[in-house]
Amino acid sequence: MNARFFRHLALLVAMLFTASLQLHAEGTKPKAGDVNGDGNITVADVMLMVNYITEKDLSGVHFSEYAADPNRDKRINVADVMIVVKIIMGTPWDDPDNPTLHIDDGEGEDPGGGL
Repeated sequence: MNARFFRHLALLVAMLFTASLQLHAEGTKPKAGDVNGDGNITVADVMLMVNYITEKDLSGVHFSEYAADPNRDKRINVADVMIVVKIIMGTPWDDPDNPTLHIDDGEGEDPGGGL
């Protein structure tokens, strides 16, 4: 095999890898609370949400409406801000994107009214 073949093969592999990364990135939804898209959920995200709610100018700033609506009620409001604060503090919350299965360990009340 000659060097030209390997150059073309390397170029093809690089193009396929790049296309794969782009498709993955486009199909990935932002994490709830990561409003500015930096990969971290911080007070900066909370401040962006407050600025959005108070109708401050956000032109030139990355703002993910999907990430700013963690309860998925299609409104960005104080309830969403409180959820993001809970995320930052590590407090459990009901994440509609990642629902958890409740398993009765026999210690609590019988939700069925008892038999």
